[in-house]
Amino acid sequence: MGLENAFQIYDPEKGVAYSMENASKLVEDVLFQFFSKKHSL
Repeated sequence: MGLENAFQIYDPEKGVAYSMENASKLVEDVLFQFFSKKHSL
């Protein structure tokens, strides 16, 4: 699902605002997963 969002960010038909919103959400998801895995270890 994360990869799908990453590809959608670069879809020119979606628009800049939509892309920026998804980009910020994608970054938050990546950071959340990273820290979650780090703490779980």
